[in-house]
Amino acid sequence: MTGDTHEGRARQFVTNIDVFDGLDHAALQAVTRECRPRTVGKDAFYFHEGDEGESCYALQEGRVKLTQVAPDGHEVVLQIIVPGALFGGVAAFSDRTYPVSAQAMTETRSL
Repeated sequence: MTGDTHEGRARQFVTNIDVFDGLDHAALQAVTRECRPRTVGKDAFYFHEGDEGESCYALQEGRVKLTQVAPDGHEVVLQIIVPGALFGGVAAFSDRTYPVSAQAMTETRSL
């Protein structure tokens, strides 16, 4: 498979993410087979706090803020996600709800 295919481009990207470092060829293929590209516009949400965890994302372009609603009702920014980082895995890999909201600060692309 060449780097010109979706799966080839996804493989090139995920091999640079620490959590996938050291995967053998078969495991890397399994991961990249599941990758789907997603574009989210500025201010749109990937998911909201309390949504059922369905996906883990690897940010390729843009910035995403992870927020949580404090007991007093104020939104608290917990982290800014930059390209090359994963987000959403806590809920997606544990069959739980997302503990935070993920909102695009710019137009974003992710896998």
